[in-house]
Amino acid sequence: SFDGVCTASYTDDTTATVTPTSVTSPDMTTEGKKVITVSYTEDDVTKTTTYNIYVVDPSITKVTFDLSEATAVTANDSKLALAKTPVSMEFNKGDSTTNTNNYYPGSGSYSSTRAYKNSEIVISVNEGYILTSVVFNATTEGYATACAANTWINGTAAADGTVATVTASANATSVTATVGATQGFTSVSVFYEAKEVTP
Repeated sequence: SFDGVCTASYTDDTTATVTPTSVTSPDMTTEGKKVITVSYTEDDVTKTTTYNIYVVDPSITKVTFDLSEATAVTANDSKLALAKTPVSMEFNKGDSTTNTNNYYPGSGSYSSTRAYKNSEIVISVNEGYILTSVVFNATTEGYATACAANTWINGTAAADGTVATVTASANATSVTATVGATQGFTSVSVFYEAKEVTP
């Protein structure tokens, strides 16, 4: 059923609340973007509009990336890209002079994922979600402090012990950091919520 308000606008600049002639019913059993089509017919004239809604799983609000596991990054890679629906996270080399393969476990003796000065960290969520916060578990208090001191876009950060927490700006779908100093992490937890949709 259609729970929204359908308003017809007429050529004489008047409006009226009307009952739609037809409303499509998308598959609500799968997650993702759904397109709703609303039509109204009067005096053999039909007007149609569409709007998007997003079906999300409200029971899952956090994704954690274990950054102490070995990865398949090589010396020629410019970034490490990780994804767990609906979250994506990238460690990009950016302007760093350190080879990307030195960032990650499985290269040399590292047991954590490292980000070096002038590299970039990007965390984003799929359409239909917004970020609320990102929690970095650093290998040392110094690395947590360095993470909080990064230049953050769409978020503010603070450190407490070995944890750096980035609070996302309102309605942010991504947070990005330009790394100011070397830092290493054993895990990153990304918290998110479903985006409110107004038809």
